[in-house]
Amino acid sequence: MAMPSVRRDKHNLMRPASATSEATAAEGFLQLLLQNQIIAQEDWDNLESQSRTELKLHSNMDRFLLRLVDYELLTQYQATRLQNRHVTGLILGPYRLRDRLGGGNAGVIFKAEHLETRQIVALKVHIPGRPDDPAPLLRFERERKTIAELQHPHIVQLLDAGQASSEDPDSPVLHFYAMEFVNAPDLEAHVHRHGPLKISAACLVGCQIADALAFAHDHGMVHRDVNPSNILWTKDSKAKLLDFGLVKQCQNRFTKPGSMLGTLEYIAPEQAQDASSVDGRADIYSLGATLFFCLTGQPPFSAGPDFVQAVTQRMTQPPPSIRELRPEVSTELDAVLIRLMAVQPAARWRHPREVAQALQRFLDPLTAWRPTSRNGAPLHAEAPDDTKVDEQVPTPPPPKQPIKRGWLKRLFGR
Repeated sequence: MAMPSVRRDKHNLMRPASATSEATAAEGFLQLLLQNQIIAQEDWDNLESQSRTELKLHSNMDRFLLRLVDYELLTQYQATRLQNRHVTGLILGPYRLRDRLGGGNAGVIFKAEHLETRQIVALKVHIPGRPDDPAPLLRFERERKTIAELQHPHIVQLLDAGQASSEDPDSPVLHFYAMEFVNAPDLEAHVHRHGPLKISAACLVGCQIADALAFAHDHGMVHRDVNPSNILWTKDSKAKLLDFGLVKQCQNRFTKPGSMLGTLEYIAPEQAQDASSVDGRADIYSLGATLFFCLTGQPPFSAGPDFVQAVTQRMTQPPPSIRELRPEVSTELDAVLIRLMAVQPAARWRHPREVAQALQRFLDPLTAWRPTSRNGAPLHAEAPDDTKVDEQVPTPPPPKQPIKRGWLKRLFGR
């Protein structure tokens, strides 16, 4: 729901209202916000006495919420959620929800603040699905555990995890985990806003993400969804890989044979055919397609309206030469991209560490970049064994009773 359209008059807003019943209700609601920690007591105490008096005496509740935003006691998102005068759904465990960053079918990501430390985090919350289908929650928990294992400077870091219950015993338990909050756009948004990256900057992205994938592959994990929207790009030229929801662990099978997962414009041909059987070379293909987008502003292949035609094209045709769209790209870098996106996995590099080495020579001479390892020294580990056979996922728990969704509607805005 959008904030009300209010004609702002600074003189009327600043003039204390008479002590009407509505003003008393505004003051009472303010106390409720403080008691429930939606407004931090520290922020309220730091507000000037005159401003606190003004807020307590407001006669119009909608204007009262607008003024709380003006004083930065609330965010626009919080004020919009509070228009119905309900405070539930803005506190989840030890976190105060400040904004909604995005979401999909299985989870929503919020910008949140820890109630005690005031640390800003990205909080991913699982949306409970059908009680007879535990697979989404299993995938969510697997994603959390995956991120916890991957402590790498170019992978968004896990900070905390937990679950929260409603006062209503019939409402579902909500599972969540907190990640570092990176105040940066993803590569897709950055390129759409500013245009294709400089060649050296795109190759720096490639080196950093290849290094992150090398670390993940060394831990037996294949990302399976490397694409520009899953890479954050900071102002100081650091790339951060996120969204491990589709990760495949080499020792376990979590995907049915014959299924397709990933973002169609960027997935490898073999992944379009069967996501359950791919190895790390599928990530290498997707990284090549991502670099193609960074350098041209468009993916090498379009999803198109015809799904079958798009998949067939991916499985039979090599990507176009990037020099057709950006002639200043050298023939040497063009050859690297062609190898990254080779139709046959055997024609690509086998390990992302080799990709980083191939891209490193295209960096700006002033760019200081070195591969990262667990102990700070260059890694020389052997490439992971891509021939391991997956095992079957454990038998899921029995279905639960249907759940009430009133609390979910207040939390997710559904």
